[in-house]
Amino acid sequence: LFVGSVLNELGLLLKRIHQQVEAEQLLRRALIIDEKALGSSHATLSVVLTNLAGLLEDSNRPEEAEKFFRRALEIEENRFGIEHLGVAEVLCELSGNLRALGRIPEAHSMIQRALSIMEKVCGQNHPSVAGALNSYAILLQSSGMLTETEEMFKRALRIDEAAYGLVHPEVGRDVGNLAGLLYAQGRFVEAEVLMRRSLDIHELCFGHDHPKVAIQLNNLVQALVALEHFAEAESLMQRALVIGEASFSPDDPHLAVQLNGLGVVLIALNRPSDAKPLLERALGILQRFQERTGHRHPDFLRAVGNYALVQMRLAQ
Repeated sequence: LFVGSVLNELGLLLKRIHQQVEAEQLLRRALIIDEKALGSSHATLSVVLTNLAGLLEDSNRPEEAEKFFRRALEIEENRFGIEHLGVAEVLCELSGNLRALGRIPEAHSMIQRALSIMEKVCGQNHPSVAGALNSYAILLQSSGMLTETEEMFKRALRIDEAAYGLVHPEVGRDVGNLAGLLYAQGRFVEAEVLMRRSLDIHELCFGHDHPKVAIQLNNLVQALVALEHFAEAESLMQRALVIGEASFSPDDPHLAVQLNGLGVVLIALNRPSDAKPLLERALGILQRFQERTGHRHPDFLRAVGNYALVQMRLAQ
């Protein structure tokens, strides 16, 4: 049992430093050990199952992830009953998984149930409710229900600001989610304001050189490109890439995102010759990811499209 617990923690550590293949191996070993020691329905297994499912989802393998989320849900329901916070947390994860699989009605059912449990157990203004509201809002956004999405993101932000204050990682997440919605609606000026606020929060919470800051920089750059503020967009994207180079291994897909982002800015600046090596490198990283894991990365097709675009620009 102790060995299983250690392997689970090591697996999570490897996941955090983006060593996905090694993390999966350790989490699967932890699951086998715990199943042998405790049986297939013991409460302890729920944690390992959820961790493994999350890793598989991050690796763009939602079909495999679903079966582990469902096993975790069954264990939690048997352990606590159907209206417990632990059950609601797994329901939130499963809802996101079903959304990734395109099974939207099922995803709606799961997140509605999760939100109902959390409001009943924790109260309507608890931070756990804000987390469920964010998950629900993302689902509604993917369904095109933009008015309802904005209302939920704003409610989640109000809850977290009241609970944590104006500078907290959860508040930064909420602000970033709302900004992303505004960007998707073409409300670029409003989005820029919120993206800058989210960036400020992440810098205060994590430091200026944290990978989470690079993500916020990347988001802000998209709004700046849409507003044709290309000089600042290039500067910020260069900064994001520096953070990525320092934070990730040369073959990490997270680095490919930064390379791809800078390449897109350079295309917008009509500098395809400068963009091409960056986009080639990004595409190579994602191709090798697929070779290592046997699964296509979610950003692969976007990288292919951007590389095709730069080739077309060079040919003109």
